[in-house]
Formats: sequence, C-alpha cells, structure tokens
Amino acid sequence: MARHRPALRQPVLCRPLPYRPLRPKPPPSAAFAELTDGFKTGLTAIIIHRIGSYAQWVDRFGEDVGAFVVPGTDKGQWTCAGDTEIVVYEQCENKDAAFEFYKYMTLGEGGTAWFKGTGKGLGTSNIQATEEFKSNEFQIVSADALKVAGVLPPMDTQTEFTGNIWAPTNQQALTGEITPEQALETMNKALHG
Repeated sequence: MARHRPALRQPVLCRPLPYRPLRPKPPPSAAFAELTDGFKTGLTAIIIHRIGSYAQWVDRFGEDVGAFVVPGTDKGQWTCAGDTEIVVYEQCENKDAAFEFYKYMTLGEGGTAWFKGTGKGLGTSNIQATEEFKSNEFQIVSADALKVAGVLPPMDTQTEFTGNIWAPTNQQALTGEITPEQALETMNKALHG
C-alpha cells in the first residue's frame, strides 16, 4: 500500500527577512523564542502558531488577540502535525481491541477526558460538544483549519523534526543564511530521510 508522503514545497513560505546588523545574530536554537517574543512585544503583528499556546496569548493580550484559519491556495495547503497520536501497528496481535481503544480515545469518553485535561484534541464530534470547546475561539478555528490542512501522518522522525529541525531551519531561511529551497530540502530530508 502506497503511503501518502506530504512534502513541504512552497519556497515562498520561507522568504528571507532583511537582517538588521544592529543586534547580535541569534543562534538557530533561539528561533522559537524569537518568533514568540516578537509577537509578545508587538514587533510581529501576526504569528502562525500552535493551538497549545493560546492560553499565553490570551493572558498577554486579552481580547486583543484572535485566531483565523490559514487558507489553502491553488499551489497547495499549509501543513500541520499533531503532537499526540494513537497508532495501531500492522503487526499488532489484537487489532480489534486496539481499534476499540482508538475509538474510545478519539470518539469516546477517553478522548473527551483527554481534551478536557490537556486542551488537545482532534475536533471530533464528542469534543466539539463540550463547553470547553464551544467557548474557545482558538479550538474552533483549529478544528476548522483541518479542512484545508495537509496533515503529516505520524512518523518516527516527527519528534526530531518538530523539536530540532523546523524552527532553526525556518530561522536560517528567514535570515537569508540558506535559501527557501534549501530549507525545504532540509525539512523534507528530516521527515522522510
């Protein structure tokens, strides 16, 4: 069975920003902090960020922060990756029980309890029925965004990609150290080998 391998293909998303030599150039490992700090201080007017951080934005900006769906285009769509997945491996010896657990943790009480406890969920009907979901603009927008997202499947390379590759590679592209094409090549290699 062929496996869908979404690729990061839009170099325009990694255009370099003019480098300002008046301040020391940060190390690539500071990319995430620099992106969020720019938003917190007002240097950056908009940020594409994960749903898990909505509380810090509301704490910082109150009603002056909002969320919206990043639209797809005729050239493709944006890519998202979850940080919590449930996987049933092909070699699983008790697939029926595994799929029952999967249903429980997505559409059942387990999924609802997980969402209420962590704020993370798939936007499934049981989660959308909760008051926690209905009263959170960020959750609603996040669920709506999945309609245009290119969702990366769970892969064994995803943790390394998310933790150590994505942010510094984007930072290097945005500061002009590498080209957008090099950034995408680096990220695709990290994801797909």
